[in-house]
Amino acid sequence: QALADIQDVAASSLWDTTADTVAPSTEAVTRDRYVSARDAIATEIAGRLGIEPSRMIDAWASADFAHQTALMAALSQLGVRYRRNTSNPGVGFDCSGLTAYAWSVAGTEIAHQSRSQIRNASPLTIDTAQAGDLVYYPGHISMYLGVDKAIVHAPFTGRTVEVALIGKRRSLRFADPVG
Repeated sequence: QALADIQDVAASSLWDTTADTVAPSTEAVTRDRYVSARDAIATEIAGRLGIEPSRMIDAWASADFAHQTALMAALSQLGVRYRRNTSNPGVGFDCSGLTAYAWSVAGTEIAHQSRSQIRNASPLTIDTAQAGDLVYYPGHISMYLGVDKAIVHAPFTGRTVEVALIGKRRSLRFADPVG
């Protein structure tokens, strides 16, 4: 049930901002409702990963709106199965398909290929990356959740889109697809 709640709230959080109102295609939602929904998702995800919720809430709040939008788009696909060479909401994603989809929702088109995504993005460090940025290691790309090495990704065949902590890797690269 918690997974369905996250998907529903994340999907409903995909709004365009104008003045003090955030307007999805079918209803006007106040900025306060958006922030409340975003913070509820951050709290749930942080709990799953053993991270202090206030750290994740702060990280998401400090990300610009495009990054927040991409992040919510990726999180709305939690539980969707991994499918190689696929980027189809609700049906299946591979790793680069998930990040390409999420960033397309935020208005930025990126390649459906992990090496191209990282090569064409602006390099960052873990200290300068914000929630929604790309995280790459050879053969895999994911989206940074803004805290520690927390990510949302489509891992591999037999798994579903999930949140996770990246283990020790020496070759992690962080990058901003719009920066």
